[in-house]
Amino acid sequence: MVIKEIPLNHIPAQDSVLYINKSGITFSVHFIRKHDLSQHKGVKFFSDDEDRYYLGLQFTTENSEPNTLLLMASGRSRGGSAGVTLKAAELINRRSVLKNIQNLKDKAKKTFEISFDSQLGLYSVILSPIVQITVNWTDKHKIPENLIGIYRYLSRDGQVLYIGKSN
Repeated sequence: MVIKEIPLNHIPAQDSVLYINKSGITFSVHFIRKHDLSQHKGVKFFSDDEDRYYLGLQFTTENSEPNTLLLMASGRSRGGSAGVTLKAAELINRRSVLKNIQNLKDKAKKTFEISFDSQLGLYSVILSPIVQITVNWTDKHKIPENLIGIYRYLSRDGQVLYIGKSN
């Protein structure tokens, strides 16, 4: 007999994290409580032209401001809210990095630590480059020449045919 742990797709509530899921973005209850954000109603998002993996966050007390997404309670636990969620389909669809992360199967790869930049006054997340670009073979000429990384050739049914590293 061989006894082994059964891996589950459940990630225990961690300190200051956000999770990208099929319905949007969820912030951990620990993050909301630690930064006293429970009275905030919305979030504005910011990008960095020089770093496509940067996602800036500004929590607002009003949800009627332009470019603000509404925060909603995402469940209940013994002490109150289990975190907050926002529907972020438009944001996710506009940022290919977010869309690729959303489509991943492993929840751990869709969970990111949130930090605070006191100079900018923004919370931020660095979205690790897990899946960067998806290109059909016929469109391979659209890949930027200065791109460095690891690539995979996949068959039509998703089987890995080849893995390489290159510029």
